[in-house]
Amino acid sequence: MARKTSASMYQTIEAQRCADVFYGLMFNETVKLNIFQNTLDILKKQIKHKSNRLKYAFNQIEKSNNPTLQHTLICFAITQDENVLHYIINHYPADSTRKKEVQDYIQDNLTPKTHNLLNGEYRSIVEYIDDVRASIAIELGFE
Repeated sequence: MARKTSASMYQTIEAQRCADVFYGLMFNETVKLNIFQNTLDILKKQIKHKSNRLKYAFNQIEKSNNPTLQHTLICFAITQDENVLHYIINHYPADSTRKKEVQDYIQDNLTPKTHNLLNGEYRSIVEYIDDVRASIAIELGFE
């Protein structure tokens, strides 16, 4: 009986943690894959009339099962595409302090890191996403 209660309590706690998009993105495979697929779908809708090379790149990314690539696409898209930004932000209740914290984090931390990536200040995408992951855990934290 104690095991069932402990397992149930753990599942409840984990479900509450995963309600925070950034926690789920980092620590829950199902949440990460859902966010990744929805982000990719948002981006793909916008590239219908773009180059075949870009379409091919998105298809290759979608086929990949690489967490580094998935995290990179999501974080990059949050800062570069308004629809993806709103998709992430709208997971949080309106007027909540957490929503404001996430918005501030994206504006003050994630966006400058992405601009640094685009300006060649990171040696690789891996260095960029490792820095982003660390800043999510340290600067933003989890609810």
